[in-house]
Amino acid sequence: MEENRYLKKYGQNFLNNEYISNVIVDSVSFDNQKVLEIGPGDGALTSLLIKKDCDLTCVEIDKFYFDKLQKNYPDLKIINQNALKINFNEYDTIIGNIPYNITSSLFVKIATISEKTKEIVFMTQKEAYKRTRCSPGTWPRSVRRHRRTAPC
Repeated sequence: MEENRYLKKYGQNFLNNEYISNVIVDSVSFDNQKVLEIGPGDGALTSLLIKKDCDLTCVEIDKFYFDKLQKNYPDLKIINQNALKINFNEYDTIIGNIPYNITSSLFVKIATISEKTKEIVFMTQKEAYKRTRCSPGTWPRSVRRHRRTAPC
């Protein structure tokens, strides 16, 4: 298997534990939904998601991994763009292994803009989790001031 290359500017981190990948994907309730995978990288989650009953779209900013995904999954909808520029209102579920450097911005954008999204499943680095965690019914400090409607 080809080794991953990491670009610091994207804050990339890669899932290399198949058990964890399965836990993430199995936590989603697929029901012919429109699903967005953010930062698929080498396809650890993608390889599992394409087997589910969903309309999957991936957004990958890194051209190297975008090209690799297109080669490995020619029928998959893949967007070569910054995830923060995506219209999240088009998707029922958003899933991904999220880079540390966009975690808060991504939470803020989804919390303030997305009305259609019913389910969000993110794997984040421990530091990002600590910065954004909250009690049920509340928003984390880093997101709370941006949210204008009810919490998730």
